[in-house]
Amino acid sequence: MQRFGGKKAFAELSYAEWREILDVTLDGAFHCTKACLPALSKSGAGTIVNIGA
Repeated sequence: MQRFGGKKAFAELSYAEWREILDVTLDGAFHCTKACLPALSKSGAGTIVNIGA
């Protein structure tokens, strides 16, 4: 079975645990991107590449 974070099999995850995984992965990328945008806009250059696993 596939395990997430070495703790539980996917079939054993609750919806709340699944949401926590998505919150960290997706919301983390969103917040980091938003934090970088002002500096990138000011410099007129730059690229953001978000990768999640």
